[in-house]
Amino acid sequence: MLSLLGTVASNTIENAKLYENLRSSQLETIYRLAVTAEYRDQQDTPRHLRTISTLSYMLAIAAGYSKEYAENLRYASPLHDIGKVGLSDSVLLKPGKLTKSEQERMKKHPIYGGKILVNAKSDLLKLAYRITLYHHERYDGSGYPYGLKKSKIPIEARILAIVDVFDALCMSRVYKSAWGVKKSYDYIVKNSGKLFDPKLVAAFKKIFPQIEELYTLGDDEFKP
Repeated sequence: MLSLLGTVASNTIENAKLYENLRSSQLETIYRLAVTAEYRDQQDTPRHLRTISTLSYMLAIAAGYSKEYAENLRYASPLHDIGKVGLSDSVLLKPGKLTKSEQERMKKHPIYGGKILVNAKSDLLKLAYRITLYHHERYDGSGYPYGLKKSKIPIEARILAIVDVFDALCMSRVYKSAWGVKKSYDYIVKNSGKLFDPKLVAAFKKIFPQIEELYTLGDDEFKP
C-alpha cells in the first residue's frame, strides 16, 4: 500500500511539473508573438506589454473578478495588437497623422488579429481572441470594427479598452507627445459611460494611486 501511494504521489508530482512546463512554454510563446507585433509599431515594446499586462490584472481584480480570470487576462492581453502584423509599413510606420484612407486601413488590425486567433483551442487564446477583436469597441457604440455597445462588448475587451488607451496617452509617439499620467487619467474619467464602461472606470479610479506609482518606476524596478 505504501509503495502504491508512493507511486501515485510521484506520478502526481511529475504531472504537475509537466503541466507547469507546458503552461510556461505557452506563456512564453504568447509573449514573444506579442513582441513581434509590437516591435513593428514602437520602440518601447517590453515596457508597453508589461504595463498592459499588469494594469489588466489590477483592473480585473479591482472590478471583482477572480484571481484566476485576472491571471489569464494578464497573460492574454499582450496579444491585443497582434493584428498589426497585417498592416503595411506605409501605414503603421508613417511619421505623422494618417489620412482618412490610412485610418480605415489601420482600423482593420483587430480583424486581422481575430483571423490569427480564431478557433483557438486553449482558454487563454480564446480570451486573447476576444481581446484582440473587440478592444477598440467603445461603450457608446462609436468604436470599431463592429460598433458594439455596452454588454455586447466582451468584458475583457472593455478592460483592455481602458488600460490600452490610458497607456497610449501616457506615452509619446511620432504623432504626439506624452500626456502624462494625470491628464491621461482625467481623459478616462471624463469618458466614463461614453467610451468606457462606467463600472470599470469606477474600479480604475480606486486603483489609480497604485497605477500612478507604477509609472514612476524605471524599467529595472517595474516587475509585473
